[in-house]
Amino acid sequence: MKIDEALLAKYFKGTCNEAEQAVVEAYIASGDTPELDALMRNVWEEKAVPVKRMHRTWYAAAAAVLAFGIVCGWAWQRNSHRKQMAVLQSVKDTLYNASPNVKRVTLPDGSRILLGAYTQVVYHPEAVREVWLQGEAFFDVRADEQHPFYVHTDSLTTTVLGTTFNISTRNRANGSIEVSLFTGRIAIKVKEGNIAFAQTLRPGEMVSYRKGTMPLAPGKFKANEVLDWRTGKLIFENTTLEDAFARLQSRFGCHIQVEDEQLMKKKVSAEFTPGTSVESILQSLSYVHQFSYTQTSHQTFIVGK
Repeated sequence: MKIDEALLAKYFKGTCNEAEQAVVEAYIASGDTPELDALMRNVWEEKAVPVKRMHRTWYAAAAAVLAFGIVCGWAWQRNSHRKQMAVLQSVKDTLYNASPNVKRVTLPDGSRILLGAYTQVVYHPEAVREVWLQGEAFFDVRADEQHPFYVHTDSLTTTVLGTTFNISTRNRANGSIEVSLFTGRIAIKVKEGNIAFAQTLRPGEMVSYRKGTMPLAPGKFKANEVLDWRTGKLIFENTTLEDAFARLQSRFGCHIQVEDEQLMKKKVSAEFTPGTSVESILQSLSYVHQFSYTQTSHQTFIVGK
């Protein structure tokens, strides 16, 4: 489906009539958008605005994270949501926690967020009740029945009116996104390719979504394990080593390379106090499961037999 770039530019300026808007949105939803890509490149090349540093697949954001010592690779779907495209071409505000500690922030609407280690939240200054999250955060959303609050994490969207919940995008080795509800009600929606899923959560329920797969039915979660990061603790309860290593990478901004794949499915239950170093944790895990590890740089570890 082809489209006139002048119509695209008109759409992003907000001057389209309803018929023109429908045409553009159908075009964006098709996923085949070379004209849009060309328009965005021209905008980035011609205008020295903050968005120029925000590549549409978020690699620029990942590079910024690497600059703070984080080793991770992540990308956002290019055309998964019309509003996401609008945000990527406009000026944004970014809330970023560049440390291993918890950071407290308050949005202009009064909603409060606890940002986990190396976590980023992006929002448009004129639409503060819609945010994009990478990392882990606990949300205490100010109630407003007339204006829902949206949290986008890749192709999963969490919609709330006023409640408390936790979202993590990096705690599982398979890349699953976990949404845990503490109070109120939230709606979870996934739209990706031929996968369409919607679910309402009750307090105490969690949904886990892995890209490209249908989410399982909501399950229960243990609050102390989900929220251990808020107090600086690290709690593993019958956790596989591959997920334990994923959480260590998320929490400490390190990189753990495993050479013995047989280790990954072994499980561990342990609790580490605030301030325990990643080296000490790896030492404890290696003692229990009889593996060796070497530190090749300040933030890189290789785990072997």
